[in-house]
Amino acid sequence: MKKYLIFFFMLVSAYTIMRCDDTFKPELEVSPTSLVLAPVANSTDSFLVHSNTEWTIVWDADWITVTPKAGKDNSTVIVVAAANSDASARTANIVVRAEGLNDRVIEVTQGGKLYALPRRVVLDSAANSLDTLQIFSPGEWSLKGISEWLSVNPTQGSQSAKVVVKALTENADTAARSNRIILISKDAGTDTVEVVQRGSKYYLAMSATTLTLGPEANSSATFSVSSNTQWTITSPQSWLTVNPLTGTGNATITVKTNETMTVSRPRSLTLTLSSDRVKQQPKIKITQEGIPCADSDEEYCETPGCAIAQLPTYGELTSNAYLPDPFTFLDGSKVTTRADWTCRRAEIAALAQKFEFGNKPCTPYSATTATFNSSNNTLTVTVTENGKTISFDCTITYPATGTAPYPAMIGIGFSFLNNNELSNLGVAIINFPCDQIAEQQSTGSRGKGKFYDLYCSNHSAGALMAWAWGVSRLIDALEKTPEANIDPTRLGVTGCSRYGKGALVAGAFDERIKLTIPQESGSGGAASWRVSDAQKAAGQNVQTLSQIVTENCWFRADFNQFSTTANRLPFDHHMIMALCAPRALLVIENTSMEWLGNLSTWTTANAAHYVWEALGIPDYMGFSQVGHSDHCGFPAAQIPELQAYVKKFLVGTGTDDTQVMKTDGNLIFDKDKWVNWIVPNLP
Repeated sequence: MKKYLIFFFMLVSAYTIMRCDDTFKPELEVSPTSLVLAPVANSTDSFLVHSNTEWTIVWDADWITVTPKAGKDNSTVIVVAAANSDASARTANIVVRAEGLNDRVIEVTQGGKLYALPRRVVLDSAANSLDTLQIFSPGEWSLKGISEWLSVNPTQGSQSAKVVVKALTENADTAARSNRIILISKDAGTDTVEVVQRGSKYYLAMSATTLTLGPEANSSATFSVSSNTQWTITSPQSWLTVNPLTGTGNATITVKTNETMTVSRPRSLTLTLSSDRVKQQPKIKITQEGIPCADSDEEYCETPGCAIAQLPTYGELTSNAYLPDPFTFLDGSKVTTRADWTCRRAEIAALAQKFEFGNKPCTPYSATTATFNSSNNTLTVTVTENGKTISFDCTITYPATGTAPYPAMIGIGFSFLNNNELSNLGVAIINFPCDQIAEQQSTGSRGKGKFYDLYCSNHSAGALMAWAWGVSRLIDALEKTPEANIDPTRLGVTGCSRYGKGALVAGAFDERIKLTIPQESGSGGAASWRVSDAQKAAGQNVQTLSQIVTENCWFRADFNQFSTTANRLPFDHHMIMALCAPRALLVIENTSMEWLGNLSTWTTANAAHYVWEALGIPDYMGFSQVGHSDHCGFPAAQIPELQAYVKKFLVGTGTDDTQVMKTDGNLIFDKDKWVNWIVPNLP
């Protein structure tokens, strides 16, 4: 049995070997297939053998030696030549052989005693491109027949030497050019070397990537096209003329506006330069500027009986780690009466516009008109100023109960309160299309929206102030449109998150708003910049001023100068809240959202509340902070305070207690850390 097993395994092994032999394919290649050697002794070069089998080498001249003579698989083969004392070059053939394959032949050329290497010098198309040439000579030599576009140094010498070959000029032609240089020696005859300069590639280039034209018609500018071929420029839009649109070679292009701008937002288009012979397509962006701003950032809306002091510059501001004193004027005098508070409020509003929000234009009341469509309950607000007009639509949802004209809650973007509860209380809801007024997708949205179309794209107002301006125009329209069945003397404003920031600013800057309810507004809303910085420094994940200015265009562009110097602000958001006083303010916050600054909003609200206390109306300002996981949700636990404030300040029939200052977060208002001022009694 054992013998049979041995015999069986022998058969299997033999079969396996046969199978391997059947699939094996020998390979043999060499590279390069030609070598050029100098005429001097021991001139050396090499070639590669690429193989997977055994091979041997033979050659037909005794003046070369080849190492190795045989091998297996891949290998480098060295070829060494003896000196060539003849005037003429000589050649030899090296043959590499492998069983079952064709021979591979390498031709070896060795120059005569007068010789130049390499045999062909190739230069780039650019001026000053260069290479070297090795001269071999038994005696004196010289180089002749040199073209005017070529420099050779030296042009004569003795025995072996290196020569630098340089192109003096660019080859602007797309075809290559060549020069055959003659090497001459009295003792050894002549030799020739070819020098080739590559042709230029086809190219296209523009002298600029952007051009800006004025807002007026016939504003013009030029740019240059650099090329060595035919080209075309894409056709522009009707507001721009480009001349010429096609050409060959270099050219000067003139662009000219055909129309005068009527809006402040600039317009742009991109012109593309192209050619069938060039893959790259240079582009240039042409921008026509919009008309300039019509208002000044130093012109704040007047408050009767109040004169605003000269506002400080950023450089004049001093650092203050406390929340600034709402009861001290810029000149150091104190607020001692309600009339003083009215003027201090105007001063705070001016400071907030100058340093954080941007200017709110003092639009004439006559600039706003409106129409009401009862079929879809839409109020169309139209504003005409500076020869320009914008319009926006606000939809109204009427309540299930109550009597017209109804009190209304204006929702910045949308109302995230319990809207069913509002309806049951007889309150209408007006949706304000804030993103039409000022876009706010990112910092790149700055200057976009109907507000900026009416004024200018570089207006100082950030999106929050632009929204506040739009809400004021909506109120103008409601006052002028009784058929809309909204009572303009009983208006509230609300919004959540970024829209909550907008609601606070809208309520702070229009005294016709009776009740302001910012919801989960966080930094830039109910949170103070100073306290949020402190929370961040304590290791909490809180949005700060330095972060928020990189996120969006809610504030004026230069608000970022306070990124690391929030303590230099001459106000903070307890004073932005206080701009609503003596009107009503209910702040809705979420303890669970640390990013919103849960401690910061609690601290800010307590500091702001002192203003209502000083005015003798502490029940006009409330704060409710309840934790929940759904951002902008409205938990049932906060409905009682919503009902109380809406019934008391909008409906006008409420008697519920509105003295609400609550948080479920066990948060502590550290008065000693943040407040170093005295709360007065304002008769």
